[in-house]
Amino acid sequence: YKKTAALTAALTLLSACTSESVPAMQAQHSGTLLTTTAAPVAAESVSVTTTTTVAASSVTTTTEAVTTAETTAATLQTTELPAFQPDTERFSSSLAEIYDEYGIIGMSVAVFDNGEIIHTENLGYADREQGILCDDNTRYRIASISKVISTIGIMKMVDKGDISLDTKLTEATGIEYDWAYSDGTVELKHLLTHTAGLIDTWRFENEPNMKYSINRLMANSHSGAEPGTFFNYSNFGSGSIGAVIERITGEYFHDYMDSALFTPLGMDAGYVIDLIDDKESTANLYDYDGEILKPKEWGRDSVYYESFGLGNSYYAAQCELIITASDLAQFGIALAGDGTAYGKKVLSPESVAAMNENYISTENFDMGLNIRIYNDIVEGRTIYGHPGNALGCINGIFYDPTDGTGVVFLTNR
Repeated sequence: YKKTAALTAALTLLSACTSESVPAMQAQHSGTLLTTTAAPVAAESVSVTTTTTVAASSVTTTTEAVTTAETTAATLQTTELPAFQPDTERFSSSLAEIYDEYGIIGMSVAVFDNGEIIHTENLGYADREQGILCDDNTRYRIASISKVISTIGIMKMVDKGDISLDTKLTEATGIEYDWAYSDGTVELKHLLTHTAGLIDTWRFENEPNMKYSINRLMANSHSGAEPGTFFNYSNFGSGSIGAVIERITGEYFHDYMDSALFTPLGMDAGYVIDLIDDKESTANLYDYDGEILKPKEWGRDSVYYESFGLGNSYYAAQCELIITASDLAQFGIALAGDGTAYGKKVLSPESVAAMNENYISTENFDMGLNIRIYNDIVEGRTIYGHPGNALGCINGIFYDPTDGTGVVFLTNR
């Protein structure tokens, strides 16, 4: 938690700077804004790319002005626009301090503002033993941030009318969500807000090594709380998003997410390693007990998950997504804006609003649809997003919809 808090605080420095400066400058001037990309900084274990929206010194604005009633022709005036530069030096300095202080092995960061990724930075090693440095192409297993992307996947089905937030899940899927309640109590919105009354038991925690049917797990995974009344963070509940998708679409969860999201958006990402073309770019995980885990080599591929049987996916959706920081930032851009990223539709504006809505308050945050809403991370801001902490990694996606700024940080410890 300490490292997560420190990372989040440091990473908001740059986005706070851009959000205050860029909109004000754009409001004051109507000139053409150009995008420039600085060359990456060459260093032993650090790479930096800054994409900054600036006004070129040679760009001029043409203003039509009428001076007096007798004036019969317009006067052209030329105004030179000031250039805006985000404070990347301060940002990089803070990031380097955190990298050293908390013993991080590898990290990639992407900062976005107003629909664009404006800065990426990489520190340390994707594979320390082989001397492979992190770069913009490094893919990370993002742990519980997977829940956010899985929710986007099912909200695309809401956009198509295949399901709604009020859908009774037992009735629609045959999954026994209502095992502990009267029929028709658990709805999709309960599943996506951790208020379905589900808990994680030892049977789920032993997954994915034992393949219980989802209904067998469901019968032993209820807290007794009435759905919609009590927040209880449940990996099993979020994991079962995969089973809901499978039973409604007739596709395996990992295939659906690839065809509905990653392929249309041009992303080499996936919930199973064999659907990723550039597997070798996947970072190792360095657990705190000294164990080195290699997601690119472990056996949780599509063949493994399909052995659960169609309609029984209850693990991958909550933790298994492998993706780059920049690609994950595109989902942040969509959620912080109108549902689009770089001209491509991710979700409808209505589904974005639904994900960012407060459904229930907890002690530490308010809860949207697998989106946490924080009022105490950055002074004067309400921050939306989700952490992802497992197997040594600490990850985060956080954004502010009021100005479209946000950050993604991914680590392998």
